[in-house]
Amino acid sequence: MNSYQNNIIPSGSLRLDYALGCGGFPIGNYVEIRGQDSSGKTTLCLHTIAEAQKQGGLCAIIDSDFGIYPELCDQYEIDSERLFISRTTVAEDAFDILEILALSRAFSLIIFDSISSLIHRNEENQSIWTKGEPIIDEILSRKLRRLENQKNKLNTCIIFTNIIPDQLSDTYHKLAKNLSRLSLGLHAAIRLNLQKGNINLRNGKIIGHTINTKVIKNTISHHFYHPEFSIFMYNRSIDKIGEILSFGIKYNIIKKQGFGWYIQDQFIGSDYHEMFEFIKENKNLAHQIEKEVRQSFNFPAQISQPLLFSENYERE
Repeated sequence: MNSYQNNIIPSGSLRLDYALGCGGFPIGNYVEIRGQDSSGKTTLCLHTIAEAQKQGGLCAIIDSDFGIYPELCDQYEIDSERLFISRTTVAEDAFDILEILALSRAFSLIIFDSISSLIHRNEENQSIWTKGEPIIDEILSRKLRRLENQKNKLNTCIIFTNIIPDQLSDTYHKLAKNLSRLSLGLHAAIRLNLQKGNINLRNGKIIGHTINTKVIKNTISHHFYHPEFSIFMYNRSIDKIGEILSFGIKYNIIKKQGFGWYIQDQFIGSDYHEMFEFIKENKNLAHQIEKEVRQSFNFPAQISQPLLFSENYERE
């Protein structure tokens, strides 16, 4: 089995890992990531796959949205040869694949993207006016119960993505009629709500946007910080360099001396833009700073001072 520090897989966002209070997603547990379309659910999952592969783990993704392709994997530095991809929209097949992958104990991370895209096998032959039974939630509930007693031994983290219902009143009435819809929320150790926030412009062009993130459940760390915060998406991916700079300054890993900023005795720039470009071009230095930042995370000690978020800096 692969060895992980504290049995945690980093999410790819330092800000989220800090907010969870444990440094990432825990192995041996379920995680639910909910949000509307284009809210960053798949992006966050792809970053988590890249982090799991850096730790030597094998990853799998059940892609019912048919949104994963080789060029996208290359963008997130994912080794496609170590990524098992299964594509199906039939709920029965998807959940059977999930069970087979989990019980194989070969994968450190399994992504299920997403539940909302599934249909049950008989739905293809039914009339569009036929009212179908909520069989998908029932199948999911059964699978989760079957894996519940073994998931701590599987050495696998399973992440589900789902769509947030628009109307809370409609959701309440559906839950009242079918309690199996509660199964994932009850079994998941961590639940996140993602919502697309403000769009960032440069010279009239969109360069990124913020993702408003809310931790609505966390049974791993009861001392998680900042249950509501923002993740900045820069050029279709998490602005990790900006997060490294923010936390590096916060923990005095990056220090200002005179009119410049230094890491120990190494000059990295006189302003934010120069620091950003310097660290972006020096990946080894970025990994070193990130490692020191993670070592500086003091859980569960409370940190009272606010963080310097990268989106507060202008990049012009």
